[in-house]
Order: sequence, then structure tokens, then C-alpha cells
Amino acid sequence: MGFVDGRVVLVTGASSGIGLETSRELARRGAQVVMAARTRDRAEQALAEVSRVARTVGSPAPDLLLADLTDPTATAFLIQRVRSRYRRLHVLINNAGGFFAKRMVTAEGFEYTYALNVVAPIRLTLGLLGRLKKSRPARIINVASQAHAAGALDLDDLQMERGRYRGFVQYARSKTALILWTRTLADDLRTSGVTVNAVHPGWIKTGMGASNPPTATAAVFRFVTALLARPQIVGARGPSYLADDEQLAQTTGEYFFVTHRRPPAAHARDPEIAGRMLELGRSYDVRAADEREKK
Repeated sequence: MGFVDGRVVLVTGASSGIGLETSRELARRGAQVVMAARTRDRAEQALAEVSRVARTVGSPAPDLLLADLTDPTATAFLIQRVRSRYRRLHVLINNAGGFFAKRMVTAEGFEYTYALNVVAPIRLTLGLLGRLKKSRPARIINVASQAHAAGALDLDDLQMERGRYRGFVQYARSKTALILWTRTLADDLRTSGVTVNAVHPGWIKTGMGASNPPTATAAVFRFVTALLARPQIVGARGPSYLADDEQLAQTTGEYFFVTHRRPPAAHARDPEIAGRMLELGRSYDVRAADEREKK
């Protein structure tokens, strides 16, 4: 038996791709899987698939919660629903993410790539941190990307407002930001019983970027993905490993290339920028002061 057997695991972006495959795999390993997704029709189909796996192996029935993680109100409601439904939360897998070839801005004013790949996982983690601490030992897994190597973070232009918008560069920067935040959050949680690690799941054939307009950047991304990417089921290996392997009980603040520990790019190890990301991340917290859980 691994760590997730009989424990509660929340997976974001669970309606397709890596999130769906990870949900399926962790249900197979005995977890109570809570699937967070944005679109009802696709999410309900995914829930049915994971439910079949759970029934087959005798795992608890999975749950489905809907939320648009780029919307702070929807994120706050998701946090509240998780906390009201589950007295314990043992693993949080921040998998939802996206690549956008054209610059778009959320209603809140964040550039969309940054909103989904950075702000959303930070908000959800901070909102559920009290529940994770109460459930310790607990694990946070942030799905990053080796693409981060192509994007040093510019703290003065996080939204890529200056100059020409370059979708892949912004995607790479967003993953750098997530890795930096992961590393410094791990230091902040060192004695809490909660570990936090980042993982590159591999270049996987998912639906990411499929809704992009027909720009040259989007076309190149789709072509290279079709040529080099691996099947979706392979993408579950890394997140499932970090969630379930008992030997990782004390491992925190690390970056994994699928199942192998590796140092991230030098710009994703800068302690000063990491510290600034931790402080910046706190400003994204959507919880009202009177809703904060007692430590």
C-alpha cells in the first residue's frame, strides 16, 4: 500500500489529460479522489470513468467539484466546499494549467497564463493549507514543466505587458514562478508536516492550447506536440509517484523530472526571487480574515 490508500486527494484540471489520468491512477491505488474541473459535461464524463475504476478495485467513490480557477469567487467557493465536505485533505495536486498563444486578461485583470498557472494554484493551496496541516502528514504537488528553463522570471513584468506578447515565453515564465514559489513554500512549511514539490510530467499529448486562435505560435506548439509528445497515461506517472511513494515522506522543496529528482534551471533556484514570490503569493489569498482556520 502507498501513501494515498484510504486518503483524500484533490486533483485540479481533472476532466481531461494528465488530471484525468492521475485521478484514475490514484483511484486505482485506493484514494478518495476529489476531482476539480471547470466544464460540467466533460467533467461528468471523467467522473464516470474514475468511478468505474474505483468500483472495480473497491476504492471510495470519487467526488466532483466545479470551479473556474481564474475566478477568485469561484476559487473561494471551491475552497469552502472542500473544507465543508472533508474533515481531512491529505494530498493536493495543482494540475490545472494552460498555454495561451494570444494575450488575454481575466475579469480580475491578470494575464490569463499567469492567472491559471500561478495565481490559481497559490490561491487554492493557501485556502486549503489549514486543512492540509490538520491532516498531516500531507503533500502538495505542483505540476510544473521543463519549459521553465526557457523563461527567467521578470518580477517587474509578470503579466508580460511590455513589448510583444510571446505565449510560450509567458508559459515558461509562469512555470518558473510556480517552481520558485514551491521551493520557498517548502521552507516555510518545513516543520508543519506538509511537504510541497514540483514535477514535470513529461511532454504529453493533452488538450492544452487546443482552443488557441490560429497564430503561428499556436501552430508550432501543436505541430511539435503531435510530433514529440507521449500518450496522456504517461503523464500521470510523475504526479502519482509524488503523491503515493512512501519513500518521499520527508522530501520537500524539490523539482522532479517525472520520477527523477533534478535541479531546476538556475533562474528557478534564486532564493531572493523565491522569497519575493512567497510574499507576492500571499497577496493572492482570497480568504476573508474571519474564515482563516486556526493553526
